Amino acid sequence: MSKILVTGASGNLGRKTLLQLLKKNPPSKLAAFVRDPDKAKDLAGLGIEVRKGDYFDPESLKRGFKDVEKLMLISTHAFTDRRKAHANAINAAVDAGIKHVVYMPIIRKANSSFVLQEVTEEDKFTEKLLMSSGLVYTLAKHPPFLDVIGNTIGMNAAETGVRIRQLREPSWSSRRAGGLSPFLQSWLPRHPAP
Repeated sequence: MSKILVTGASGNLGRKTLLQLLKKNPPSKLAAFVRDPDKAKDLAGLGIEVRKGDYFDPESLKRGFKDVEKLMLISTHAFTDRRKAHANAINAAVDAGIKHVVYMPIIRKANSSFVLQEVTEEDKFTEKLLMSSGLVYTLAKHPPFLDVIGNTIGMNAAETGVRIRQLREPSWSSRRAGGLSPFLQSWLPRHPAP
């Protein structure tokens, strides 16, 4: 039976993706790809097959992607060699004959010079690699997650306040919502630029 495999399934986004897929698919059709199967015991308890592997271990990708029809490629952590990790995963998907890959890059405004360190360039690289891979793919673009907003607005924003010039429509999303909720546009008070 061809499966839907979600990578990074022991993380918040991967786990929530599988739980959503479970609402419309039998557990026998789903698989979780994780580095540490002990962190996915809850998924195994729901009948989802847990496959151990790592983006930096091509042999584990080969084993993990066997009999997979659709792949949800969750980005590996920032500040690792994301280009190599994602290239390994995409190459393994090609070799395994996977029919459809879904990848979640962060939304970027066309021609924007803004660079989110360790994310923007790696997302662009992965998108280009997918486009040239011959795979059918979907780019499910999402806004940056709120759990890392402190890196952008400061860790003490509640005490010091936040001032952002020309903020028009924030488009942050929540990992707690699995990145699938409507964009949260009114969470941040708007202050006039100084």
